[in-house]
Amino acid sequence: MENFDIITYSAPDLNHNGIAAATIKSGGIAILDMEYVQQEHTTSVQRNLDKLLNVIEKTDSIGLRVPYSKLKAHKSTLLSLNTNQPILVLCGLPQETPDKVKLPAWLTKSDIDIWAEVTGSAQVETVENPAFSKVIVKGSESGGTIGEETTFVLVQKFIHATSKQIIVQGGIGLNTVAACLAAGATGIVLEDQLLCMPESPLPKAWKKIIANLSHENTTIINRDGIQTRIVRHPYFKHNQNIGWVSPEKGSWPIGQAIGFAHSFAQQYKTLGRLFKAIRSTALENLEAAQKHQTLAENSPLAKAHKTRFPIVQGPMTRVSDNPEFVSAVAKAGGLPMLALSMIAGQSAITLLNDTKTLLGDRPWGVGILGFVPEELRLFQLEQLKKTKPNFALIAGGTTEQVNELEQEGIETYLHAPTANLLRIFLGRGSKRFVFEGRECGGHVGPLGSFVLWEEVIETLLALPDQEKEGVHVLFAGGIHDDLSAMMVSAMTGRLAAQGIKIGVLIGTAYLFTPEACSSGAILPKFQESAIKCQQTSVIETGPGHASRCIPTPFVAEFNALKVLNQNEGKAPQEVSETLEKLTLGRLRIASKGKLRNESGKLTDVNEIDQYEKGMYMIGQVAGMQNELISMESLHKKVANAGNKRLLALPLNKVETKNVTDFKPVAIVGMSTILPQADDLEEFWTNVMNNHKAITEIPEDRWDWELYYDSDLKARDKIVSKWGGFINDVLFDPLKYGIPPHSLKSISPAQLLLLEAVHRALQDGGYDEGGFDR
Repeated sequence: MENFDIITYSAPDLNHNGIAAATIKSGGIAILDMEYVQQEHTTSVQRNLDKLLNVIEKTDSIGLRVPYSKLKAHKSTLLSLNTNQPILVLCGLPQETPDKVKLPAWLTKSDIDIWAEVTGSAQVETVENPAFSKVIVKGSESGGTIGEETTFVLVQKFIHATSKQIIVQGGIGLNTVAACLAAGATGIVLEDQLLCMPESPLPKAWKKIIANLSHENTTIINRDGIQTRIVRHPYFKHNQNIGWVSPEKGSWPIGQAIGFAHSFAQQYKTLGRLFKAIRSTALENLEAAQKHQTLAENSPLAKAHKTRFPIVQGPMTRVSDNPEFVSAVAKAGGLPMLALSMIAGQSAITLLNDTKTLLGDRPWGVGILGFVPEELRLFQLEQLKKTKPNFALIAGGTTEQVNELEQEGIETYLHAPTANLLRIFLGRGSKRFVFEGRECGGHVGPLGSFVLWEEVIETLLALPDQEKEGVHVLFAGGIHDDLSAMMVSAMTGRLAAQGIKIGVLIGTAYLFTPEACSSGAILPKFQESAIKCQQTSVIETGPGHASRCIPTPFVAEFNALKVLNQNEGKAPQEVSETLEKLTLGRLRIASKGKLRNESGKLTDVNEIDQYEKGMYMIGQVAGMQNELISMESLHKKVANAGNKRLLALPLNKVETKNVTDFKPVAIVGMSTILPQADDLEEFWTNVMNNHKAITEIPEDRWDWELYYDSDLKARDKIVSKWGGFINDVLFDPLKYGIPPHSLKSISPAQLLLLEAVHRALQDGGYDEGGFDR
């Protein structure tokens, strides 16, 4: 991990810059994010920055994140960074017009180190500007302004496209750091992950809100054609006012990594410990990955499947419903999955029987949908029991459905789109799972691969040892070559060390194989469109029903109809039904060139109509594929070449950047009342702001005048306050039978007790003469 940086983003307009200060102390790079600073908070930004600069060294790494359009407005703040080489992260760069990026002379001639932030692969040419020394790739899982591509996909694209140093942002957790490091990234960005930490400047009430947010509690809004990810929660009602403001006044710019915030704070307590855990966990994963080589040919999962490679071909509706295609996958050493989808009747029976005959003794499986109408589900289940494929994969299924198939000897995988569902499935005895990120083609789940994979890895690691036995997992979404496979191997090293069998599920990459067309699975027009595809679109018929596909004329038609229906004020259910009806038969048009006419017969569709009317389901991998590759070569590239890259990683050094070796410390009395701070949050804010809280002791604490006199030889005024009795005791102790030397050990509290006893005796009729010492 030599020269691997941990960078943090934090809002500079809140109570303090605690995250930035702790980052620098822990050997990281602190970036203050200026994008969503509220106008009324500008004075607090400079105040906080000045205080931070007063406590750091010239050699410390600090910078600002500034939108390209607001560069001039933040000039003075940038120039006030008086470290040796301050950093500017320039965000909001033009997407496809690199020639429009004009940097002023005051910036290029300064000693400021300029980094470019990118949110899409269209900005590849932009980052080649010689003024930029590093590139931050910001995936769609991030908060604030984002693009379409996820972190996992964007990292791959820029690692291939530029020789500049890459820093990764979006959905990062402890295990996915190893994937970034293995890919060649030189750093990561932490943002939402830190918001519950003690060093976070958020008020206590806001931290309580964040502690209850999950990865799914975000949404994407469109602001002047720019996608922006913000919090999704009933507390927040003003989506257009984005920034760190009270929930009733606006929305927070947070990403899917917000789901890590509470657990990170609970487990690691401080940024220093978290940074240390990030580095040690990454190294542990990489060492274990090299030892176990989980995705190599003849790996443990491959042996369990009785295949050459630990690769499963994902069932693709209207694509892998073809026995010849399935046979080609098996021949190339993978585990094929026939897509049964909505196929019923004799068509389903024939398809299953033909596939079984063609495959012979080679292992194969069937992909089914757990949410189809009950009559169809029961029919398909009955046919699977008769045909007995070796494996099944259920999308949107239940453990009960899994149990039905496994009782028939059919080993069954279950899609787990969130960690919560995984925990439920594990609790009910399921052992085989598919973790498919949002970058996949066809129906997509809510989470990007990095976020989903991080959560499920930690969930599996937390299982008792006896429950890990027999667990088989497939990672899916954005996997297609040696780089992507190596990244999966790197982040799952600790899982492999625990005996969990690991593989990958691939879908889109098979569309770029000659066998896809020669088998009749897809038409040449489909493959041609896939090769030309650089970006994908997600269309959504309703909540939870989203599909990723090529942005063809059909997608434009779909979106136009959706907007029209919504503008007409139609109910969401009615809009959803209209859109579902529009999609009927569109997959068949794209892949098979067939359209069912009004009489129910299938008719041919020409290539022009195939493209204009067809729905081409495809994953974000399409933007990284521009040539054909055989299935055999695809499998070898993923498994063998990916494993070779993994083994070539040098792991002989860990750079700690002189971070203090943190030791456990017992802290006592952290609920005490301190000057101008009635709780920990207020005390920490005062500390971070260097607030001078030394004043006269307030009367509600105690009366300091009893114990103070400008004459240092004078006795405490408590004596005169309580009148003659205590004076008598102090100046004539023998009168009361008290040895004079004992006065040295008498405290004010004891004198008060003496006074109380004296008064009680007097009230009872006793005089001084009857006072017992």
